[in-house]
Amino acid sequence: MEDFEAEFIKVIEKIQSCVVKIEVSYKDKEITRSSSGIILDKEGYTITVANTVKNADRIKAYLPCGKQTTAQMVGIDCHTQLALLKLDTAPSFFIEKGTSERLRLGAFLIVIGNPYGLKNSVSTGIVSGLNRTVWMKGCPRPMTGLIQTTAPINPGDDGGLVVDSRGRFVGMAFSSMYRKLLPQDSAEFITKILFLLKEIRKDPGNRSRLQYNIEKIFQLLPHASQENSVDFVKAQDAFVSQGINFVLPAESVYWVAQHLKKQGKINRGWFGIKVKDTESRQGVVVIEISEQSPAAKTDLKIGDVLLSLNNTPISDSLSLLHQISFLLAGEEIQLVYKHNDELSYIKFPLALWSEKAEK
Repeated sequence: MEDFEAEFIKVIEKIQSCVVKIEVSYKDKEITRSSSGIILDKEGYTITVANTVKNADRIKAYLPCGKQTTAQMVGIDCHTQLALLKLDTAPSFFIEKGTSERLRLGAFLIVIGNPYGLKNSVSTGIVSGLNRTVWMKGCPRPMTGLIQTTAPINPGDDGGLVVDSRGRFVGMAFSSMYRKLLPQDSAEFITKILFLLKEIRKDPGNRSRLQYNIEKIFQLLPHASQENSVDFVKAQDAFVSQGINFVLPAESVYWVAQHLKKQGKINRGWFGIKVKDTESRQGVVVIEISEQSPAAKTDLKIGDVLLSLNNTPISDSLSLLHQISFLLAGEEIQLVYKHNDELSYIKFPLALWSEKAEK
């Protein structure tokens, strides 16, 4: 046990300097928000979550050594809700490139983040699921290929570093299921809590005003009824971690960072079809083809069964979605499909994805 502890400490000491605390302020707003970020290279490019830094007036980064620097926005990817920053001060450390391909169920994971602003906090867990698909708030498509973990991921941990037992980068701390139960902007809730505490300090005897503020605060909870009554058990459940947390694989992090670094945005591809799974789970059936889409200009017909994309088998609609998520506009793809029990294939370039096109 002592040997394990010694090795564990060595791993933490090796990687903790690759994680920064991100703190942002907004124009005309008194609130600040924080998250974590991973330093990816010696130039200071740092990946974090977009919901913290989006529309920020000023972005600060606190390094583990105690130094503070500012950071500039490079770009945001709406599909993964990731943001790429560039530190104004060159870092002394950055994480070595890694992969999540070795991960198996039960594998040991280490998370370093800044929960509730507590710098360089360490937590552990195991891989409890692979290739999970979750629809994250703010994302136009479901996110595929996520790693499920029992490691705690609290507010402020988002964007934190996730490594395996040897300290190898496997992903980025991304989200917790229980946090989706909270209001969209938890900052409003926290602000009202602070206001209430100030009221109590001013006049602890003013019970009517106190009760009014309590009711106003609990109206923000997702389980408050129309009569302003609160189910305290359900309200408490909304703030308790369910142990269902997600990690974005290192491969996805690097892919997004690479393209944001090039042009500040990602022009994803679109070919304009809707599909459904087959009973055999071998391929997907085309059920709709959008007008004026790349697919509409091919021989593809409704009822055709798609079998592979770029020589990668399509097992179901989620596997197809995962492949499409990492293809760019203008990129030529090859589809193998079955039409009236006859195999065929087509090649065509993808168009530019947009929310309007997808609807």
